[in-house]
Amino acid sequence: MVRPLEFARALAPSQAVVRPARRRERAATLAALAVIVVAVPAAVLVLPDTSSNVVEEAARSLRLAPGDLPGLLRATGLSVPVLLAAVPVGAVAARRFGARPVLLAGLALLVAGLLFVGRADDVLLVGAVRAAQGAGAGLILPATLVLAWERGGRLAPALWSGALVASLLAAMPLALDRVPLPGDPDADAAGAGMDSAGPAAAGTDTAGQAAADAAHATDWHAALAPFPWFAAAVAVALPLCLILRGRPGRLPALRHTERGQLVLPLVPAAGFAFIAVVSTYDWSPGGRLALAALALLGLVGLALVASRDATAGSPFGAAVVMVTTGLLAYPIAAPLAGIAAATARNGDGASFRTYLPFAAGAAAALVAALVVARLPRPSARPKARLADQRGAGRPNLARDLADQRGGGRPDLARALANQRGAGRPNLARELVVVGHVLIVSAVVPLLVAPVQDPVVATAAMVALGGGAGLALAAALRGAGVAAALFGLSLCFPAVLTGQLVVLSLQAARLQPAPATADAQLAALTGGYRMWLDAAALLAVLLAAAGRSVASGRGRAVANRSRASASVQ
Repeated sequence: MVRPLEFARALAPSQAVVRPARRRERAATLAALAVIVVAVPAAVLVLPDTSSNVVEEAARSLRLAPGDLPGLLRATGLSVPVLLAAVPVGAVAARRFGARPVLLAGLALLVAGLLFVGRADDVLLVGAVRAAQGAGAGLILPATLVLAWERGGRLAPALWSGALVASLLAAMPLALDRVPLPGDPDADAAGAGMDSAGPAAAGTDTAGQAAADAAHATDWHAALAPFPWFAAAVAVALPLCLILRGRPGRLPALRHTERGQLVLPLVPAAGFAFIAVVSTYDWSPGGRLALAALALLGLVGLALVASRDATAGSPFGAAVVMVTTGLLAYPIAAPLAGIAAATARNGDGASFRTYLPFAAGAAAALVAALVVARLPRPSARPKARLADQRGAGRPNLARDLADQRGGGRPDLARALANQRGAGRPNLARELVVVGHVLIVSAVVPLLVAPVQDPVVATAAMVALGGGAGLALAAALRGAGVAAALFGLSLCFPAVLTGQLVVLSLQAARLQPAPATADAQLAALTGGYRMWLDAAALLAVLLAAAGRSVASGRGRAVANRSRASASVQ
């Protein structure tokens, strides 16, 4: 008979090995979370392009003729087309070579693009530094996603989701705070909120002659790198992540079918990058709207088809929710930030209240995503498990308990945990719907009350951030890394599509050009509200499409389970 003291002594060496291993795993997880928190915003912050606010100053510095200004605006807008094409490439590379080498390469490109901003003394170099920033961001985003899935658990993927939504909401306010609108209240307000998704929509004369005023002292180079501090934080946190790797092999090896699915979005992404460039060549607002409608149909169709695929699909329609996030988060928040900045310029100037709504929305996105991380893990095949329970008296639990003979209590606990997760299979799916409801509710205050009111904007941004963060984090529950990467490849083309719509609507309301700053602001607000009407409708349609896909996938899993059970 083994005495307790002898048993404890025999067990002590194994505990001495296990405890340091657990500490290393925790340290590796904390390092990965730190990188995710700063790397995702660093990548998303290449989206805003506030160069229209300093275009006259840049033209004088570069000695450009008035006819060369459209070329300068196209060069500053190259970050988005390059990012769209780089994300699918980064997804394949991160799965093939691991997250950390790709993250390091992306950071090197991003930092190089930021460091050489001060040396950009011609249009070609301006385009080169912006393209380098876009390429780096396109590698960083899929690398951080793979890093989150490598760590496993529920916290890292949820934090990645919240960081993405928060960054999309806060990107333009941060850029406008660094590169404000021209100081003259009668300057053209059409530049407010205009970014690289459609520089032509802002017009080539957006800064106006008032931008030459000496009071507007912002260095025009700041528009090429409006907020580089997150990239500096990544450079500090990444070495810890490279050293503290944790246990390897948590993700399956890259298969040929998965590689094919991840490469598939490269072709439409290249098409969207082409759209981002050609739409700057004096297209009418109606032509850009038609182009955006065709692009949106293609995106949604690709997401719906992929959601039913065994590799790129997911239980809760992650690809569709990624499209919803990209289509609505940034394109609703960025123009609102421009309107808020224009309102502050026409009044007492910008203050912390100007951009407080966007900080509240970003915080709501993080909180909502972390709430999802606290939910119990769903069963791997909830529909099939529930189908087996009908009239069977919990046979899976009996079988799991039978398998535990001689296996120890840890396996018993896992079996019981799986059964607890089987009782709530639809929770994540319902949270996706709740998130879409919150997104729709975010539009309501902006339609019925003045969008310039900070209280109204705060309510809208909190609902938008909370809804998008909740929907995205819940949709990624149970999704494989391939499904998450495929959805990410569709997210930023959706950002471009949404921006193309809202900027086209605002440009249409600015024709003919209003004579006063107040009239310009009213025209921008009217075009923005037209976009809000469309955004609410799109949110409802995408929620219905995502729920239909998730239900169809669940029925297919249940049918396969019944068929296999009948064969056995």
